[in-house]
Amino acid sequence: MPEPLRVCLLNEFFYPDRMTGTGNVVTDLGVRLVARGVKVEAVCARLSYVGGEKPARKESWQGIRIRRVYEPNWNRKGTALRTLGNLLFVLGVTLFLLFRRRKPDVVFVTTAPPFLPLAARLLKTFRRVPFVYCIYDLEPDRVLGLGVLPASSLFVKMMRRFQGKALRSADRVLAIGRCMAGRLKSGYGLPDSKVAFIPIGADVESLGSKGVKPTSLASRFQVAYSGNFGRYHDFDGILDAARALPDVDFLLVGKGAQRAHVEERVRAEGISNIELKDFLDDDAYAAMLARADVCLVTMEKGLEGTCVPSKFYAYMAAGKPTIAIVDPTCEVALALAEQDCGVAVTQGDSTALAESIRTLLANPSRLTSMSKNAAIAAGGLLSREKSVEAIQALLMDVAAGTLVV
Repeated sequence: MPEPLRVCLLNEFFYPDRMTGTGNVVTDLGVRLVARGVKVEAVCARLSYVGGEKPARKESWQGIRIRRVYEPNWNRKGTALRTLGNLLFVLGVTLFLLFRRRKPDVVFVTTAPPFLPLAARLLKTFRRVPFVYCIYDLEPDRVLGLGVLPASSLFVKMMRRFQGKALRSADRVLAIGRCMAGRLKSGYGLPDSKVAFIPIGADVESLGSKGVKPTSLASRFQVAYSGNFGRYHDFDGILDAARALPDVDFLLVGKGAQRAHVEERVRAEGISNIELKDFLDDDAYAAMLARADVCLVTMEKGLEGTCVPSKFYAYMAAGKPTIAIVDPTCEVALALAEQDCGVAVTQGDSTALAESIRTLLANPSRLTSMSKNAAIAAGGLLSREKSVEAIQALLMDVAAGTLVV
């Protein structure tokens, strides 16, 4: 009987730190791979995204061997220190992988943090371990899309050179959106055979048990957002829509650079139908989704193909229609149209956002139909289990060296 596949997952965050999108998705991937008979080891940072006590350097959890590497908690101390901290983490991961006794069959490495693929590249060079490179945030394309730095900056040039080498050295590159797959091919010259599109998928098991509900348990229509209050998200559009819809409740959950701005506008303008909360634990998050009628996704203009909001799949798992404030070419907009489980509105158009909410409020049968479609897609074509099945097959092929690139 052949030995089970040995996979090493590399990501900055992992259990118990699941507040980040990648931390939650990669943790879930590890658990599901173990359930499929794969031997899984996770190498992550020994720090907490939300603060608090550091977890142990090593432990076994849900059949996964977890090894945590030192990384200074400099995430809120500026770009330079944050980058230095990331590099120290990558160095620690590299040394651990190079000098351990038994090597894995294949490595699954992500873009969190952006320089982490260097560890996988060095392991491939010196110990001949192949790797799959999963793109959650494509840098420096994301930075350029945000307009944070110009294409002429030294950092962008260095990062693009690094990214190109990482992509070309990977045995397979995993894109979580079709727009991302297209950008990888057109922007970095990757052949079709090297890029695999596999969506993040909806985690029905953790959220789907709440059931599909045509309207919320509350007496008023409720719109919910949960995630990062990013500097370039269109929160002013959401606030303007809330002002135009005094008969609708808005729940905004999370933290980030724009949280103070949102709080100030709510206070100064007396927007009484907005409630703000910090990040929620799993049970409270599931309860929030159960109460919501519609959920919001936002993505900055110019970021198409550089990332895909994972919260969209959580909304689907809970059977909730999504209103996405995104470019019509991005993965979320495409999936909403294909599955008929929500609508997309252009960034900056608060009037269209308000009108979309008003239309669903006035058409409960349409809301019910979208809710059912979301649940069907989450339990079928766009389920997390389908995604993990595809990732496992990809890892097995890479480990066996059967892929032709």
